[in-house]
Amino acid sequence: MSCSTAAFPTDRVCISVGETATPDLVRRAAQSCGLIEFRLDLIRQPFTDLLSTLPAGFPFMVTCRSQKNLSTEERQRRLLEGLARGARWLDVDLDDPDTFQQKLATEARKHGCNVLLSLHDYQGLPTPALLHTLMDQATTLHAHAIKVACIIRDREDLTHFFECLPPSAQMLPVGMGAYGLQARVEALRGRAGFTYACLDAQQATAPGQPSVADLQKAWRS
Repeated sequence: MSCSTAAFPTDRVCISVGETATPDLVRRAAQSCGLIEFRLDLIRQPFTDLLSTLPAGFPFMVTCRSQKNLSTEERQRRLLEGLARGARWLDVDLDDPDTFQQKLATEARKHGCNVLLSLHDYQGLPTPALLHTLMDQATTLHAHAIKVACIIRDREDLTHFFECLPPSAQMLPVGMGAYGLQARVEALRGRAGFTYACLDAQQATAPGQPSVADLQKAWRS
């Protein structure tokens, strides 16, 4: 069966929610995906209020990127609260301090939570040396998945992106920029466990992050 006629894999979509998140938005997001990412560095409403609208047992990820107004201690506190409240996934960034990564990965294992190690490159495709560092650190942290998010400017970038990634079932290729949508669809058509989207364009938490509707449309094209 071709991917254009195959059912869209809703359960392999992770909807990210950030500063515009409300309990109603989270409730609607849960109806359109299989996983929700709470950007704890961006949300304004109390985390517990947003969680309260999720169906019992619905899986969620906690992410807290480095921001100028957030100390490392505060980021760690927010992520630990997410673990305590039943997060299924914890995102740690390759750029985070090693001690920060190790502490959170250890706590995640205690809570039975999956660790996702992420790399973001806003300049272009990652170098082989950077990917090697990423894979080594994923092994150190016993990461369950590895996210590589980078800017995809054209079709040549799109081809090279998938060619440069290590052949690992843990890999989550995430495209950003002009060809980010195509990259995310190709990842879904491959063996990526999931990809990211927003509920609608006004809710995007990353450059070029597509809406679920745009992802569905591209999937069927």
